[in-house]
Amino acid sequence: YSGELIEGANLVALFNRTEDVNFYYGEGKGFSDVVFTGVENFEEVGNDSYQGAPDYTLRGFESFFYFLNMGPEAWSYLGRDMDMLVERDVIDRVENILLQGLSVDRDPYIVIDPSGNIFYAVSIFIDYKLSTGYAHENYMRFLGVALVDTDTGEIDFYESPASSDDLFLDNTYKMYYDWQATPTWLQEQMKWPEDLYERQLDVAYIYHVNQAEIWSNGVDFHESPDGSDTRYVIMRIEGEKRFVAYHNAEFRDAPAHNLAGIYVMGCGSTDFGQLTFYKAGEEGYSTWLGPTAVVQAFETSDQVRTQLQLWGSHRYGNRLLYHLGGDLFFVVPVFLEVETSTNRVIEKLGGVGLVDARTGERVELGSSVVEAYYRMFGLLNQTAVEEGEVGIDSAVFSPITIESGDYSSLITLMRNNDNVTHHLYLDIVIAAGNFSVMWHGSTVTPTVGPTNTTFTLDIGMVGPGDVYGTSPMVTVNLPEGLVVAQYLVELILRTEDGIMDVVSLVLTVT
Repeated sequence: YSGELIEGANLVALFNRTEDVNFYYGEGKGFSDVVFTGVENFEEVGNDSYQGAPDYTLRGFESFFYFLNMGPEAWSYLGRDMDMLVERDVIDRVENILLQGLSVDRDPYIVIDPSGNIFYAVSIFIDYKLSTGYAHENYMRFLGVALVDTDTGEIDFYESPASSDDLFLDNTYKMYYDWQATPTWLQEQMKWPEDLYERQLDVAYIYHVNQAEIWSNGVDFHESPDGSDTRYVIMRIEGEKRFVAYHNAEFRDAPAHNLAGIYVMGCGSTDFGQLTFYKAGEEGYSTWLGPTAVVQAFETSDQVRTQLQLWGSHRYGNRLLYHLGGDLFFVVPVFLEVETSTNRVIEKLGGVGLVDARTGERVELGSSVVEAYYRMFGLLNQTAVEEGEVGIDSAVFSPITIESGDYSSLITLMRNNDNVTHHLYLDIVIAAGNFSVMWHGSTVTPTVGPTNTTFTLDIGMVGPGDVYGTSPMVTVNLPEGLVVAQYLVELILRTEDGIMDVVSLVLTVT
């Protein structure tokens, strides 16, 4: 995120290890060649030395012939026993030991065990061509991951948590490898394979339609927006934080780039391998902005357009839909191309935009998501929650004056600045009985006392350092004969330990 080196105490905190991190095996061009280990009078970077078993040892005539072909600079090693590491690219290392009909995901990722050991996780899935000509795709099943130790190159196989034991083809492939049950620490970090997921989406875009009339006119077929890619993110879905593979979808061949919905594939420990489509509108119709239309709305803002002109060359990252403060916003990261003193061009994050996904009318740009959100709702320069505390960062009615029967959005930001996770509850307390509160599309049932009415919002678990925003809709119906009234609204933030903060607001009703 910042480009800073992770070392010392930060390395221990991140990886739970004190030793330096050595990558003898990895991905990309840097790992495409063989290397020799234990060579006399030659020091490795950092004065480290390879401690694992070599992949191969050249001896005798084979060594003589090998170094002869390398040219005069290698002839001093002719005929010597030389330990070597081969197939250091983790994708090639795993792919070369797979049976026909098995494929590896081209996007391996790093996982870390509780002891701080680092592995590349290479996903393996069945990609078996079917004999029938009526199948839209091959037979595909996720088998599991091969963990490649970045230090020694050793490979261990762990089966997918979503694997089945009753399919003949799956069992046939499983027989040839020593598959182990996936431990908890690995499943928490395990991704659904990107290549497999995107091929599944290509099928789902068409074959989710199960009504003949809609199928025939093709209005509800989906497609991936231009320039979009699978993103693995933490999202709060139905009140629960989940690790998911995420993809936006727009309507295929539609004149307007409206959002059809989002496809979410469960990763980690919750709903692993379960594909869910969250629909934005009706079959073939939606008024929500899609990722392409969001950019157009973003660039119509005078403030945004001016800043983009000042920045010069830039590009947009993936536009992801997030639930912030009770509303849905597209987060639009803006990356800048920066030329360094060595005439190299690098990219850095210039800013983050927010666009209201429903209308596109609310647009803001900040240095981060939090700043953009604060700017949008006029919450900058509010009193911050001190370190070690849990409290309300800011709270405001928008608008602060409403007509009887109308809604005002109670925009509230709560911060857990403690070093442990807390379960948050927000009480909205009014000394009157003519209020009602809507939250996440449902009416909140109040607790009615002799002197006041309390609406309790169960926020859920909020991690250390996290901010949670919400905007319940509050409405008031004035009693008959009353023309105007001001109401004192008290916000009480509670955790499992009791009351943490209290804020008072005034709402005017005409």
